[in-house]
Amino acid sequence: MFCKAEKFRRVRFPQPELCKVNLDQPAKKIHDFVRGLDSIPGAWITLDGEEAKVFGSKVWSGSAPPDAREVSIDGASGPGLVHPDGLLIPGSDGRAACVKFLSVGGKYMQASKYGQQGGGEEKLVLTDEEQQVRESLREVWSAILKTEVVDETDFFGCGAGSMHVVQLVEEVKERAEVAIANEDVFMNTTFGDFINAVFTVRVFFPVVFFTYFFFTEFLSKTKQLRWLNVVTYLRFAEAAEARRSWSSTRSRCTSTRWTSASPTSCSSTASSSTPPPGAS
Repeated sequence: MFCKAEKFRRVRFPQPELCKVNLDQPAKKIHDFVRGLDSIPGAWITLDGEEAKVFGSKVWSGSAPPDAREVSIDGASGPGLVHPDGLLIPGSDGRAACVKFLSVGGKYMQASKYGQQGGGEEKLVLTDEEQQVRESLREVWSAILKTEVVDETDFFGCGAGSMHVVQLVEEVKERAEVAIANEDVFMNTTFGDFINAVFTVRVFFPVVFFTYFFFTEFLSKTKQLRWLNVVTYLRFAEAAEARRSWSSTRSRCTSTRWTSASPTSCSSTASSSTPPPGAS
């Protein structure tokens, strides 16, 4: 008999050919297939003659963006469209599924940046304290990958998986005191690119935090003022209704004194009514 760990090790993912997207079907079914294999093992298509895994799918609503670039997708009813929101994959029903991320040749990227020439991203100049954080994160990579880590070391190329991504994100939160997303790891698979991404987030984090803080405080105060206005209005309306009711009773009884042979009944009713505050 196999132990549980041995049974887990014997689990096999579907064959690669079973993960290929059938593009001869409606966009909704393409989306469902991609979503079902997100993010492991990953659905794939043939993009410009090269196998590309696709992630983060949604059904596209509306017409094609005017600034989209056409790319070749084998088996599709038309060309794919790269635009700022991702890659549009046409379905057989005239609609399209939009994927947000791609993995081409083992390199993860935003689908909107597919086909763009690398501009030689400038590296950040780190302070002494940031250099210490960098070396601390290098130790984390080395512990996860069980190998020496240099700037060109590829996280997934060295065998890391989705559980290691979760572990790495938590270690970054503790050691660099900044919250990164899983996508930041997928988009920056080499250690050098990863460090750039971490400290870019770290630089802009205070700005985003204080903007969020003051915005939420503003909304909170606005809601409090709005609620205060509502309460004040209700109290005013209640007092106005009470004054209106008392005035109506008084005027009715006053007219009755002149027409009724026995005005004492109304007089007693009017005298028993105590005028509300502010009524004259």
